[in-house]
Amino acid sequence: AGQWAASARAGSSYGNPGYAAAKATGEPNVPVAGDSVEAWCPGTQNSGTDWIELTFAKPVRAVAVRVRQNNAPGAITKVEAFEPDGTVHGWSISKRSMH
Repeated sequence: AGQWAASARAGSSYGNPGYAAAKATGEPNVPVAGDSVEAWCPGTQNSGTDWIELTFAKPVRAVAVRVRQNNAPGAITKVEAFEPDGTVHGWSISKRSMH
């Protein structure tokens, strides 16, 4: 059992409401690989590192996180989990392609 992100904020977004950080919340709704206004997209292409921060409704002891990318797979370089006291946990990234 897991949960979807409840809210999101990002360093930048390509547009609003399309491509906005909020598109990374809730159950995934982009069924195919490729560009979609239903997914978050950073503000500019190839401009270096950007970030998105997701929050969840219920605090849990997480053992894994699943990230779904519909475009530019492999662009994620780091995943971190933050505890309420500010402790940060870095998670390794296992890459699988979307078909």
